[in-house]
Amino acid sequence: MDYLYCLLACAVYLALIGGLPRLLAEETLPLLRWLHWGSSVLCLLALVVPALTLGSWTFRSLGLFCAVLLGSGLLAGVRRRLQVTRVPLLATTQAVLVGLAAPVLLGLSLDSTSSEVAYTDGSYTVTVKEGFSLMDNDPVPAELELYRSRLLFFDQYLGHIGRDNLYEPLSALKARWQAVSAISFEADSNRGVAWQAGVAVPFGVNPPYHRGDQLPRAAESAPPLTRPAAMEAEVSEFDRVYTYVEEMPHLPGTVGLEPVAQAIHRRLVVPPRTQEGRVFVQLTVSETGDIQNIRLLKGVNAAVDAAVLTAVRRLPRFEPGRQNRRPVKVSLTVPITVRRRQPGKPYPREFYVKPPPVSVAPTVPDLSGLSPG
Repeated sequence: MDYLYCLLACAVYLALIGGLPRLLAEETLPLLRWLHWGSSVLCLLALVVPALTLGSWTFRSLGLFCAVLLGSGLLAGVRRRLQVTRVPLLATTQAVLVGLAAPVLLGLSLDSTSSEVAYTDGSYTVTVKEGFSLMDNDPVPAELELYRSRLLFFDQYLGHIGRDNLYEPLSALKARWQAVSAISFEADSNRGVAWQAGVAVPFGVNPPYHRGDQLPRAAESAPPLTRPAAMEAEVSEFDRVYTYVEEMPHLPGTVGLEPVAQAIHRRLVVPPRTQEGRVFVQLTVSETGDIQNIRLLKGVNAAVDAAVLTAVRRLPRFEPGRQNRRPVKVSLTVPITVRRRQPGKPYPREFYVKPPPVSVAPTVPDLSGLSPG
């Protein structure tokens, strides 16, 4: 926010603290005290609850938090001017700190638009965020996240909603979820159903996890639609997923799994003092080269596993695998060795492809011009 708006907000805040005490009647002082205590406790919960839940619970919105924070500071300043508080120093400190911090937070909340919310019904909220990458010309899929409402003012982060097409345009993804009329979610299986135009479309959620022994319980992409019983035994060739084909999928301009591991390493961001280990990731490359069904087969700990899954989601589009010259779905399992990064040294690149040696045919000297003897 512009500095002028910050100064204007501070001036209005100070003017309200100075002018409201003259307008309030004595009968409103008990109500003023309860409002002050309630808003202060709510602000304290907004800071403590995310820390206790390891970031799983967050305050409903930054704008709502700024409004409650401004209200608590304003009430503290008014009570201090009326001299009806038992701890004047604490009320003064609260009013001053809120006056300094609230305009900045208010500017941040105004800059962040609500266009990220694609669906909300009071119980569940689906947000769509545009992904970003430090790599140039590297497409990054949009983030599709599911939240559950808690205690009226908090949202619990349930995880990423899986989808088949990771590179679906942001506008189309948001428009598709805005057309959803209702959502039901099952926490035990991390599966849900979204009703769109009277059709139930199932989806899977890859939940967050904070312990090294806890692995995701759901697939990275949504399961297929349930088939009728008469068609259950009939599996079409289109739905078949191969593990080995004549031409395996690969990144453009490369061959094999080693360049895939190198691309994941280049996108891998882990803490400097991380635990070393080996992570096995399984993914499916569709007929169009899109990445689907990302699964973590074996992990190290929560931080490393989450970093590897994020790096896999940032991979570019593959060249699809082919069987009988026809593109098919192929499942790949990629091992990733995570090593501790040394300060001042580049990240170790284990998967280095040495170029093949160039064979040079020996040259034979021309002896035709030599005379015998």
